[in-house]
Amino acid sequence: MQITTTRILLYLIIAAVACFILWYFSQVIGYILGALIVSLVANPLCRKIDNFKIYKGKSLSSGASALITLLLILVLCAGILAVFVPTLVKEVRTLANLDRARVIKNFERPVQQLESVYNAMPIDNGQSFQQFSEENLKKLADTSLLSDFLSGFFNSASDFIAGFFSVFFIAFFFLKDEALLTKKFYELFPAKQRPRVKKALNDSKHQLSSYFTGLLFQFLSVSTLAGLGMWIMGVDNPLLLAVLFGLLNLVPYVGPLIAGVVAIVITATTNLYLDAYTELLPLILKVIGVYAVVQFIDNWFLSNYIFSKSVEAHPLEIFLAILVGATIGGVVGMMVAIPAYAILRILFKELIINFKKSVVVID
Repeated sequence: MQITTTRILLYLIIAAVACFILWYFSQVIGYILGALIVSLVANPLCRKIDNFKIYKGKSLSSGASALITLLLILVLCAGILAVFVPTLVKEVRTLANLDRARVIKNFERPVQQLESVYNAMPIDNGQSFQQFSEENLKKLADTSLLSDFLSGFFNSASDFIAGFFSVFFIAFFFLKDEALLTKKFYELFPAKQRPRVKKALNDSKHQLSSYFTGLLFQFLSVSTLAGLGMWIMGVDNPLLLAVLFGLLNLVPYVGPLIAGVVAIVITATTNLYLDAYTELLPLILKVIGVYAVVQFIDNWFLSNYIFSKSVEAHPLEIFLAILVGATIGGVVGMMVAIPAYAILRILFKELIINFKKSVVVID
């Protein structure tokens, strides 16, 4: 195969146009990728529903199977929202109606200890520690906090709902017309290359489906363990803290730390009227203890099982892939790094190594 300068320029122009299209239609492409992930996770369940016999050996249609599968996922998502939204609104209302005088009196001893530290710091703002703490507590408990939170929440919720149903609408057709879409995709390639493309696509699909199904299993397992631990320890809002930990735990490395900090904040703000040393501090230590135990179980058993079975990569490869993903795309890059790396490995193996060596001539 000869590659001329003109051909190289043509490839560069095509790449530039493709990058522009990806940037301009990034939101639509995001919906498509989200739908692809949903379909990969839902595919095993959908195929089992396909084989379910309803009457005289007859099976459900592909459309009915896809619809039932997505409805089950929607029920799960609705259950998560039902846990989060009322509790978050309650938290904001609690802060908005906070009795600042009572809280300050309740934290009198730790405040005195913090005051000595504050006075020793090189801060010259003309305020005593009491004035400083009261001012910031007043800002935290400002009644406008509730209205601002609800306003921002509902503004974001409208965009989220539109994107959410767009993703599920596209995922419905990915599940319903899977064979047809796959066939159309194969037709984009020359006949000689289709067997390799088919094998690469099937391997990628299997590995991604295993990976995202594993993540779902990890979320359910971690949430269940954390919820049981919180309930046994008598912590308030055990279901909220469990779901929160399960979701943030999916973010590699930093997710569990963020979950722990948020859980401590929620526990503290919910129980500000408890005695700081004899009641509140032991409660916070219980939350930390439960999270630490669940994180240990996840790191040594669940995560290792998921990565070894789905990605089949060395832990060092996983770490480097996540590091590269974080450098490129931050938290989102970290979350997509592992499946992206798995696909690249398959493509490299099937579509590059297996190609015959070509003679490259540049004019």
